[in-house]
Amino acid sequence: MADRSLAIDHIIILVPYDSLNHPPQWITSNFTITPGGRHADGRTENRLICFKDGSYFELIAFINDDPKLRKGHWWDKPFGIVDFAFTTADGAEKNFTELQERLKAIEGCDVRYEKPREGGRRRDDGQELKWHVTFPDVTQGHTRGELPFFCHDITSRSLRVPFSEESTTHPTSAYGIRDLTVFLSEERVDALTKAFSAIFDAPNASKEYHHGLFTVHRMNKVENAVPLLEFKIQAPTEEWQIKAMRERGGILLGNMLVGTNSPVSAPGLRLRIDNEGEGAGGVFLDHPSDSTVPSGDDSKARYALESSTNREGLPSISRAKGQRTHFQPPSGNLSGKAEK
Repeated sequence: MADRSLAIDHIIILVPYDSLNHPPQWITSNFTITPGGRHADGRTENRLICFKDGSYFELIAFINDDPKLRKGHWWDKPFGIVDFAFTTADGAEKNFTELQERLKAIEGCDVRYEKPREGGRRRDDGQELKWHVTFPDVTQGHTRGELPFFCHDITSRSLRVPFSEESTTHPTSAYGIRDLTVFLSEERVDALTKAFSAIFDAPNASKEYHHGLFTVHRMNKVENAVPLLEFKIQAPTEEWQIKAMRERGGILLGNMLVGTNSPVSAPGLRLRIDNEGEGAGGVFLDHPSDSTVPSGDDSKARYALESSTNREGLPSISRAKGQRTHFQPPSGNLSGKAEK
């Protein structure tokens, strides 16, 4: 990968408005929630789940679940994971220019991005936050969520995301995301994989047909953490994935694996923590701790063998080409101090 230091910024999970003040148990039992605020457009409000690696989940809701506020909004979708954002160390304008050039160089690729625009929100304490967002152009038949957007701060990232020892300490010892899958119909996977190669500025690392695999940096290095995140593009393979993809307009963001530093009680296993059918699209914990693993035949938790990764790193791709494992932010140090 080129020295752009592409890094995961955050994952957006759309929830009912009441869930911002009364989150479901799968969230409160596993994560520490940080206050957010209302966005500048007056349509949405959020809460945050911050991780030690510098990324975060954004729990977002339309205010009072008002259908008028939903109408025409890019996140007017079923509840669950609806979008994801990257950031770079080189700023919004430079990132946009270079990204467009790479996309145009791919023969037959119709993916393009809009020019960076200013966004913001006001925190509960009155602090105004500003940033630039660069969204994919959806006029060519693409939808928000199947392609990442980019977020670059104008005000300090520490104001947007208050990272602290308290906010990044979770009951499950979660440190950040390990992987996320974009599920699409098989006929669309190859075209989107080409676009992702330009977005990541890296070749597809998957050896499988109709399958994309890319890695991205963490902002902060975390001890004992898998150094890079995996992003996958593929057709759904399980019935619940096929159903969820259809319900969500032909795209499903799911199978999100959250890395933990908990004592390993079930090596090689991962635990689904959101509820199938009314969950976020598949949120899993890797190597759940004794306090997390449920017991008894009536448990609704689902386990799956984790075959592609291990706690030491990402085999065959994580150390290829001498990639760095520590994102260099535009300014300041994200470790332990607040940012986005």
